[in-house]
Amino acid sequence: MSSLATPYVTTLHSRFPFDRVQSWTGDADDLYKEWFLSVPMVAISENARKDVPYPLNFVGVVYHGLPMSFFKHVVKEAKDYFVWLGRFMPEKGAHLAIQAAQQAGVPLVLAGIVDKHVAESVAYFEEKIKPYIDDQQIKFIGPVNTRQKVSLLSCAKGFLNPIQWEEPFGMVMIEAMAMGCPVISFARRAAPEIVVHGKSGFLVHSVEEMIQCIPQLAELNRFNIHDLALQKFSVKAMAEQYTKVYKKVIASSKHMTKTTSIPTYHPPLVTVTPQVVKVNDPAQVSYQVSLPSKAMREGKRHS
Repeated sequence: MSSLATPYVTTLHSRFPFDRVQSWTGDADDLYKEWFLSVPMVAISENARKDVPYPLNFVGVVYHGLPMSFFKHVVKEAKDYFVWLGRFMPEKGAHLAIQAAQQAGVPLVLAGIVDKHVAESVAYFEEKIKPYIDDQQIKFIGPVNTRQKVSLLSCAKGFLNPIQWEEPFGMVMIEAMAMGCPVISFARRAAPEIVVHGKSGFLVHSVEEMIQCIPQLAELNRFNIHDLALQKFSVKAMAEQYTKVYKKVIASSKHMTKTTSIPTYHPPLVTVTPQVVKVNDPAQVSYQVSLPSKAMREGKRHS
């Protein structure tokens, strides 16, 4: 691909190594190294770019965008519940969302997939999640489709996101914000680029800090949260950013010969790092899973 005459870009969506399944790592990444060091590369967040262990030719950072026609119904007042949504794996932190909800005394709805083909997912759900589901304070509704997800997020008081890994982006966070639902997330990896602390939610470092922020979500304006998502995380915003990248790469290609590579270009990249957040303080909460033997302040408006 690095020798193609037609200008192009490649978007890096995953973290290295690519060739991995849980704790197992293969050697297929060596095949990528034959071409990805010189191709024009786009990262999905500034933190994802910094996380790459190789000297890739990054030409920009473009955030994911949502089709806002699906994420436009914002309610002025939410219903009495919080939500966690995702895959049931330890690194997604559902057990910590339960802990925060229980200690704060608020209802929590869990939605997501238990991958029956992954022993760790099954064991995690059975040992760390299922015992706390009482269908009163803690409810589990299973997987949800787009329509159900929109309804769930639009009416929730907040989305709890106590992630336990260095997530390169966070689609559920922008989906929640698009519905006007504020987010409380652990300040890990790309979360400070997505959540505007004190405006669209809060960035925290522990379950205790998450509990402290839960009552403050009611002070945030849900319409303002939606507008922030519209400006930064819509398909329109994404397309505009990609168009800028394409123009830069095309301009660079005009000065190339067939035997030269596209010169490395590092445009100014926007990183949202609220100063009130201790970005160097890791939000790490331990967890243990026994595997089977085999196996968030702007003035109110729209009021």
